[in-house]
Order: sequence, then structure tokens, then C-alpha cells
Amino acid sequence: APTLSGNSSLNGEVNTTLAQLGLSSRATSRLTVRAKLRFEDRDDKTPRVPYYTPTGTSRPFISDGLNATWSVRSTDASIDANYTMGQGYRLNGGLEYDKRERNAPVLRAVPYRTTTDEWRARVGVRRGLSETLNGSISFVHAERDGSEILPDTWPTGTAGANVVIPIHYSDRKQDKVRLTLDWIATDQVSVNGAVESRKEKYPSVGTYVEGLHEGTSQLYSIDASYAVSDAWQVFVWASRLDTERNTGSGRGTTTFESVLRTVGDAIGFGVTGKPMSRVQVGADFSYLDDQNEYVLTGGGAPGTPIPDYYYRTTKLKVYGKYDLTRNTGVRVDYVYYRSKTNDWTWANWAYPDGTTFSQGPLEKVNFVGVSYLSRF
Repeated sequence: APTLSGNSSLNGEVNTTLAQLGLSSRATSRLTVRAKLRFEDRDDKTPRVPYYTPTGTSRPFISDGLNATWSVRSTDASIDANYTMGQGYRLNGGLEYDKRERNAPVLRAVPYRTTTDEWRARVGVRRGLSETLNGSISFVHAERDGSEILPDTWPTGTAGANVVIPIHYSDRKQDKVRLTLDWIATDQVSVNGAVESRKEKYPSVGTYVEGLHEGTSQLYSIDASYAVSDAWQVFVWASRLDTERNTGSGRGTTTFESVLRTVGDAIGFGVTGKPMSRVQVGADFSYLDDQNEYVLTGGGAPGTPIPDYYYRTTKLKVYGKYDLTRNTGVRVDYVYYRSKTNDWTWANWAYPDGTTFSQGPLEKVNFVGVSYLSRF
């Protein structure tokens, strides 16, 4: 449809420039070094023209009626090294740098940053503990900051609340430690385990005191596989992820802290095999139980506790593939998905224009797909 200016086309134009460089060197018989550099510039040249006349100036109508353009320049650099030490030790480490540069929209519903910079440093060591057991431990530290924070800007020129920075623009400090063990019990059986702990902090900047302050997570996982024969394999896995997010909420003198804790337990198992030379089949089953609870503290916290809620999902995937020729084949997939929840978040939800959203407590999905495969 024509715009208010009479245009019948967006006349969209995005010019992309991409450059990549990679270097690797075996400096000595024990030391290997790799470096990468990637640059991408997406320059949005689309003209801005009016498409409609704004009908209000309150928060739901933060628009001037013109299309927005988004230009992003990305620079990613990394260097890592691996060093073989004595007594079975292997040391690895590296540095990574990410930079994102964006154009600033004329009107902003939330605070904005045109540039973010993030550095990451990691170091780890791996060692064969026996002929069948290997272990590793690694540490990662990352810090992100950026350019000056640009405040909300409404069509009337009125400043917004300016108390929350979107999480992907926020300053952040992150620390992570990970421990893994790999055990080849027999020629047919292998077991892998991992434990990971992570902590993040989002420091307040000026008046931007609300939103996510800090978060923690602990991950525990184990998986095992058993080769029944050259043609058949079975596997099983289990994990637990325990996370906490500490968020500042409220306005003025009614501020309070909310802590959301989510504990997710998951299990799964499956089988893959080749009953005939041209036939491959497989199936896997998984179940996830997410429990969520809020704890509110501070003088401005609501008097009524927020109810806990859960998400439980069950998924079954079955597939079969038949090779018609060396380079062609047919594949059939079946997926069953079941979701159950008592999440109250979307109950009686309505958008400013009257649009409503609801989520059923129980949802089921059955999917059947048939594919023709051709390999070149």
C-alpha cells in the first residue's frame, strides 16, 4: 500500500561489507596458536518516510510514523593457545573481544547505547587421569561496558522514566568455572559428566537502578552411551539447572527486590540404528520439569506473595531414513510435543489496542514430515 508520502515500495537497501582473517601457527612442538578477526558492516540506506499518522503520545505510541533504519557494525577478534605440558597436562587459554556499533533511533522507548564492548579471558587445563578417564577444569572472566547511555525520547520530547537499561546494553561482569570428566568404561560404554557455576553482575549506572542486578546458575549434567553393536547404539542423559535472578523493581519510594529462582530437571534417552544397509532409524524421548518461585523483599514489596508456577514438557521424536541411491533418499519424521503449565503471567492479558493473549494450561502437538534428500 502507498505510504503517506505516496511511495508504493519500501525501497529498502542494506549494504553489507564482510571481511575475515584467520591465522594458525605451530610455534613449537608443544605450542599451537590461533587467531581470528571478523568484521561486518551492515549499512541500512533505506529512506525514512511516513507510513501513518501517530494517534497518541503515551508510552504505547512511541512512534513518529516513519520506518526505522538499523545499521550495525560488528568487530570480533580472538586469540587462543594450546600448550602440551609434562605428565599428561594440556594447558589452553585465550582472549576474545566483541564490539557492536549501532545507529541511534530518533525515538526510543527504552534507554539505548550506540556502542558496546566486551572482553573475555579464559584459561583451562586438561589431563588424562588414567587410560580411560580424562578430566578438565576451565575459568572464564568477561566484562562489558559501552558508550554513553541515551535516555528515552518520546514524540513530544518528554523524557521517559529512564530507570532500566535493556540487558544486552547493560554493563556486565561475568565469571564462570566448569569441570568435566570423560570415562571410557569399556569399548562399548562411555560416560561424560559436567559441573558448571556462573555468576553475573549488572552494576547500576546513574539513575538506571532498576532491572537485573545479578544472576547465578549451577549446572549438573551426565550422559552415557552404549554401543550394542556396530549398527545399534543407545544413550541416556540427565541434567539439573538451578538459576537465580535478582531484579530491582518499583518506582520512587516503592522500590523492592525480586528474586526469581528456576530449577529445571531434565532426563532423556534414545536409540539409533541401521537394521539394513539402506535403512537408518532412531528415536529419543525427553522430559523437562521447570519450577519457578519468586521472593520479594524491601519496603515497597507487594503484601501478597507472587504464586509459584511450573512448566513441564514431554517430547518424543522418531525418524526413519531410506537410501534410494548413493546420493538420494527419503526421510520420515514424527514428533509429539506436550506442554503443561500453571503460569499466570498471561492470564487476562490485554494490549493497549485491545489485543488479548492467552496460554492454555495443556497443549499438545503432533507433527509428521516427509523429506526427499539429495546429496551433491
